[in-house]
Amino acid sequence: MNDDELVIYGSWFEAIGQVISAIGATARVSTEDGETDLKLIAIGEVMQSIGNALIAIGTDDTTEEFGHWIEVGGAATSAVGAAKEINGEESEGVRLEMIGDGFQAVGSHIQGTAVDDERLVVAHDIQTTGALLESVGLSVKLQGKRKVGELLNAIGSWIQASGGWMQATVLTENHSGSNDER
Repeated sequence: MNDDELVIYGSWFEAIGQVISAIGATARVSTEDGETDLKLIAIGEVMQSIGNALIAIGTDDTTEEFGHWIEVGGAATSAVGAAKEINGEESEGVRLEMIGDGFQAVGSHIQGTAVDDERLVVAHDIQTTGALLESVGLSVKLQGKRKVGELLNAIGSWIQASGGWMQATVLTENHSGSNDER
């Protein structure tokens, strides 16, 4: 597998993970049985972490690579947070998810500063905004406003997922275009 393929596969792995997390976050808003929802969030966050690791390994830009490694840590932290919530440690778990989402926002923003393709800049900005809104939502939840916080978190999850899907689509198109030129 060459570096371009690592980046493309990693981007799709990340995007699918973001969608799975968003499904879990959305279900958490409307149900009281949070264990299944939290498992979806944890699985999605692990997929995002793996996807970002593949991208980091495949990229040749140091700044972009650094941003992806930050996202690896952020998504892994969010996954641990969801697992803690499953195990009954809700407050600690929500804090870890909030911190993880914050790191994902920072990592995505750093990546956006390193790319030349305007569509990728926008994709990273969308992901940054979504991850930041997720983090804010969890902060609101910790302040005792559970439903509002969970709603903000779910909206942020879908915003982040739309940016991830855009990123994967653009990278795939760019790769297909470079193959056509060969």
